[in-house]
Amino acid sequence: MPLPYRYKKLTYWILLTNCLIIVGAGHGVAPMIFFEIFVPFNLGADGFEFCIGNCNYEKSILLSAILCFCGQILLLIANSEESRVTRTFGLVFMWLGLYNLCHNFDDMAGITLSFALPFIVTTLYFLFFSTKDVIDRRKANEL
Repeated sequence: MPLPYRYKKLTYWILLTNCLIIVGAGHGVAPMIFFEIFVPFNLGADGFEFCIGNCNYEKSILLSAILCFCGQILLLIANSEESRVTRTFGLVFMWLGLYNLCHNFDDMAGITLSFALPFIVTTLYFLFFSTKDVIDRRKANEL
């Protein structure tokens, strides 16, 4: 079944709000898309480390950028192929990237989480209405 236009529009809003999450690094801040673009160039750099688990905020940035980027790619693929499973995996990857970045909840993680609120609200809105549509379709099939 084709995806309604409102869901495609919401998907683009999810991508935009995920790209614009503010991430603090060093003495400044930048949107997440900045780190996603420069990940391939910083994989061997001294300032960036690939850390999984209990890491401080700055060491979590690289993995978070990779997870968010993979989620965005999956969401774009799901939008063109209209695949629910791919869309779900894309959203999960983006949420894991946000969790990995903010799991310590220090000062910068709190700022990042506050700038991530549009992404969180948009994603929850999307999940609520897509679940509601599935339930409505099942009820209509029972009748």
